Amino acid sequence: MSERSERGPSGPAEGHERDHSVLDLYDRIAITDVVQRYAHGLDRRDWDMVAACFTADAQATYGGTVLEPGVDNIIRHVRGLENINASTHFFGGSLIDLHGDEADVLTPATVYLAYDDTVRTRGLRYQDRFVRQGDNWRIRVRVHMVDWMYESPRLPLES
Repeated sequence: MSERSERGPSGPAEGHERDHSVLDLYDRIAITDVVQRYAHGLDRRDWDMVAACFTADAQATYGGTVLEPGVDNIIRHVRGLENINASTHFFGGSLIDLHGDEADVLTPATVYLAYDDTVRTRGLRYQDRFVRQGDNWRIRVRVHMVDWMYESPRLPLES
């Protein structure tokens, strides 16, 4: 049993020496790390890294499209990025609401998608339900929402 799961609803179990706030801080850092690994995995097209961010039975909705449950379906969907020349995902600070071994996480993002002649810029929000699996945090439910979007001409890179 993990040290965190030994906590009662109001803090560490009796006789537990670690401070409740230190455990919360550790969990927040671990969740933020998953969010950043997801972004890095997408931009590097590292599908194993992206898959490791989710539970095997994860559920996801991307831009209103509800995917069939399972991490393989999520990876199949996000692999659409392979049709884009380059992408950059910038994630803002996540709002993390911890509930023991679960957490509700809202993360804003700005995404740049580079096509041959245009760059699409999108403002996104990710509403996630994270769960602890052993010593790791993973996304069990993801809702990807597009708040705004625009396209502009892509400028040639100077050599």
